[in-house]
Amino acid sequence: MEIQWGADREQLTAAERTVLEFAETTPCGIYAAWARVCDGPDQEVYKVAMSVGWNPTFEGSDALKEKTIEAWLLHDFANDFYDATIRIIVLAYVRDEAKFESLDELIAEIRADGDYCARALDAPTLARYKLDPFFCGRSSTTSITQQKLA
Repeated sequence: MEIQWGADREQLTAAERTVLEFAETTPCGIYAAWARVCDGPDQEVYKVAMSVGWNPTFEGSDALKEKTIEAWLLHDFANDFYDATIRIIVLAYVRDEAKFESLDELIAEIRADGDYCARALDAPTLARYKLDPFFCGRSSTTSITQQKLA
């Protein structure tokens, strides 16, 4: 989903407004989350390492002048799922956004973030959200408070 920052909010769907508000109000950084690809090959809920921010490693790039939300579903999918609907529950702030000196450093940190998020989501306080009714298309009845992982 690509939402233009200058778009008239009245023209956006409720889902697009929710994503835009999340992007505008969420601090930059890495987050642990759960996600389901609604139009995907199965109905599984997967662990996620998610980046919210300005991609400072690519500073000066014409392609990255806007705040982005990038969710890495920690699963090897057989096919791409571009344009599919994804439901995400963001649960825990992991670390601040960082600028890396090389692409290799960035890739190594992305892998480390994925490993960390995968382990963190196994904790009972976060694992229980895998079964949240939100993933079945219903409103969540669960109250979520933001957590910061040490």
